[in-house]
Amino acid sequence: MSRDMRSRKNAGADANDPESTGAEVADAEDEPARPWMRFARQWRIVAMSCAALVTLLMAGHVVLVSRKVPEKVAVMITRTTQRLQSSMPIPSQTTTRPAEWRRHPVQQDASLPPGPEHPGQEPQVTQVGNTTVVRCTTTTGPIKIHVHTYWAPHGAERFLDMVRGDFFSSKVALFRSVRGFICQTGVAGDPVVHQAWQQKGTILDDVQWLDKLDDLRMKRGYLSFAGGGRDSRNSEFFFTYRDIDLGTSPWEVPFGTLVGAESFEAMDHWYTGYGDMSAFGGNAPDQNRMYQHGLEYLEKGFPEIDYITSCNIAHGELVE
Repeated sequence: MSRDMRSRKNAGADANDPESTGAEVADAEDEPARPWMRFARQWRIVAMSCAALVTLLMAGHVVLVSRKVPEKVAVMITRTTQRLQSSMPIPSQTTTRPAEWRRHPVQQDASLPPGPEHPGQEPQVTQVGNTTVVRCTTTTGPIKIHVHTYWAPHGAERFLDMVRGDFFSSKVALFRSVRGFICQTGVAGDPVVHQAWQQKGTILDDVQWLDKLDDLRMKRGYLSFAGGGRDSRNSEFFFTYRDIDLGTSPWEVPFGTLVGAESFEAMDHWYTGYGDMSAFGGNAPDQNRMYQHGLEYLEKGFPEIDYITSCNIAHGELVE
């Protein structure tokens, strides 16, 4: 896939422009609170009310006990206080953000399944331990990936090296996100990190195992590295939004797949408004400027873009 891209013009407000920033702040003040923000405020009100009631009951308990009231009354107050304390919710354990917290509505066809639309033949596992579970966080939610070394040994190992090397904590943009096609990523948010991976060099191509007779051989949820010729793969790869016709080139060999409905839901919310590369009529970020300026360029010009913010190997997690 070509890497020649031009930056999108007027994609977002300039954060350094006082007038632009002021207008955005004014709009934000007028905008109704998001549902999850209202939920958080309501929870705080309930929690504060419960805390106040518990305090009053505890104070009453002390006073009543000190005055030697009947034992049954004191026991009743104590038990009521304990029930209230045990029922008060703890935000980090019992509350989750509702679906409305995402910045954008679903970007893909809502009827798509959490996996391939038309399953095809896949390589059979050759030995135990050839699949590694990776869990990533993104700005639309968590995703789970099965990395299969028996699908593409070179590609799988390069991706796992990126995970082990903390590549994704640099905030990696999902920059070429095309509805019904693919989402390309793999450019580090920190130019220093990007340069370090460029110095590692490219990897060899893997043997293509996709069925050439299947017109839609690259299945929904597959991950494959992107390249521009033989043995050209480095750190950029893509997720597949739908079953598509890629996979005839020797560098487009799937090395893993997204797993679970939650993962597909998160992927389907990745913003597609900037579209494809400029060479294909889209307004996606310019890769060369991403290489040179990283997040400084992206956050100023493409405020709606989504990111992978971390990836870790789930050691000991069994493959279903």
